[in-house]
Amino acid sequence: IYHRMLSLQEDNQTILYNLGVLEYETGDLTKSLFYFNKYIILQPGDAAAHGILFDIYKQQKNTDMALKEAHIIQAINPGEMDAYQYIFDHLKEKSDFENVIPLFEQGLKSTPDSTDLMTYLITAYLKTGRERLAIEEMEKLLAKPPEDISPLLQDMFDELNKKGLYTDIIHIMQKAAHAYPKKAELEEYLIVAYLKTSNEKAAILEMEKVLSLKPDDVTLLLQLAKLSEKNNDIKRAVSAYKRVIDIAPDNEEASDAYLRLRLEGVGGQ
Repeated sequence: IYHRMLSLQEDNQTILYNLGVLEYETGDLTKSLFYFNKYIILQPGDAAAHGILFDIYKQQKNTDMALKEAHIIQAINPGEMDAYQYIFDHLKEKSDFENVIPLFEQGLKSTPDSTDLMTYLITAYLKTGRERLAIEEMEKLLAKPPEDISPLLQDMFDELNKKGLYTDIIHIMQKAAHAYPKKAELEEYLIVAYLKTSNEKAAILEMEKVLSLKPDDVTLLLQLAKLSEKNNDIKRAVSAYKRVIDIAPDNEEASDAYLRLRLEGVGGQ
């Protein structure tokens, strides 16, 4: 009798699950919800069932229940990124980054190579004033960089720049520039940090790197020319002023400076 009761219970579970899937696939979310809510009482650890419930609640815009399911999924399957994404987006809208940190820290213990979780955690650290932890996590992320994290790097620059942490900007953006050599904005972050730390020669070299990617940037060329002249690198200054004139012949500032330097007989041209 006991085995027969078990068999009947298993059959009942299978029927509930299959009916839930059928209604879900045909678009009757209310009926699907009815069957799956009964099913998970019998099988509370079924990640697939909770995944369907999660999607149903999202479609119904039932945020509270979707969040509940997201947390259940995260506990059952720490590698499921959709659940983390939903939780993160919800807390981000509320600017509630404090509560999301333990969740992502725990998630990374289970899935230490998850670039998504690293990204979420770095953002949360930055928004809660934990710059040191954000930098440490960013170093891990840049060791095996994902395809593109430009928005995250901009957030990091903005937060560090606001607090005057220019040495930290130099440290992390050097690594980022190495990981993403064609991202001119990373060199631009370095230019700001070098100028703020009075390392003008390093700033000049970074300007040249940016100009190799953006050769027609008149504003940067003028900045390079004036900074080079200030550092007595007259040949580079003359060359930069000339490049501005070639791009924008009516630029009076560049024309006047170029003529002045040529009349002084400097620049080697």
